[in-house]
Amino acid sequence: MPLTLAQVKTYLRVGDDNDDDEIQASLDAAVIYLKGKTAKTKRVDGAAETPIEDDALFQIALKQMIAHWYENRDIVTIGTVMASTPHTTDMI
Repeated sequence: MPLTLAQVKTYLRVGDDNDDDEIQASLDAAVIYLKGKTAKTKRVDGAAETPIEDDALFQIALKQMIAHWYENRDIVTIGTVMASTPHTTDMI
């Protein structure tokens, strides 16, 4: 796993354990989604190869996507159309 639950909670500024299952599910889903969208397994920089999960841009995109889902979860519950992901996440 590229990020731990604790790292994501720190990014989200969540101090309690109430939403751990939801945050972990979002982390798992975001990894699957982004891997599918990028269709990459490695980042190649010259002769060096890095697993995509360890790539800094991949991890930032994960954090932003999870934050977006977490901050907009009530919209989904109410049934309103969810806002699209932030432009920065799309660009990464």
